[in-house]
Amino acid sequence: CALIERQADPTRFERAVALMRAMGAAHAFIADNGPTAPTSMGAAARAGTIGLSGEFGGGGTVTPESMAFTAAAIDRLLMALVIVETPQLSREPLSTPPPALQLLSLSRHSQGIYAERRGWFEPAVALGARVEAGSLAGWYHDLERLEMPEETLRFAEGGIVISHRLHTDSQAGDCLIQVAEPIDG
Repeated sequence: CALIERQADPTRFERAVALMRAMGAAHAFIADNGPTAPTSMGAAARAGTIGLSGEFGGGGTVTPESMAFTAAAIDRLLMALVIVETPQLSREPLSTPPPALQLLSLSRHSQGIYAERRGWFEPAVALGARVEAGSLAGWYHDLERLEMPEETLRFAEGGIVISHRLHTDSQAGDCLIQVAEPIDG
């Protein structure tokens, strides 16, 4: 997915969304952390420029699909910014136009499920899945009390699954799984 920080200036926000669309991701996340956030996006806002980011895999892993997507996203962005005229990194021709983009927002703690104690998280849904409030998110296995049955976890809110924990061993406070709210745009 592609990622931007919400911009106070409507013109800058429209430009950021247009550049995200150009990257060709199926999902794009709009963060509401603000310019004081200790992130690259916060730094871009403080510098008065647009920051773009993305999630192109996870957990330090790489697949042929994630590499192809990343190369195409960079090529599309460079061409949209008129830095290059033709793809430089993609090994395959770029699909034209890029796929439709679904904008997403994550703004409430209730959109995630967090570990309350040490355990092992087993997800029940894949990234990108649409879920309803109350639907099964996964199971949590208590590593401190092995005789206890796994705990069934359910989503408090519906949306699109944007993340789930890659490492099964979890500590209290770790985010296990999150849904984002689809928004128009």
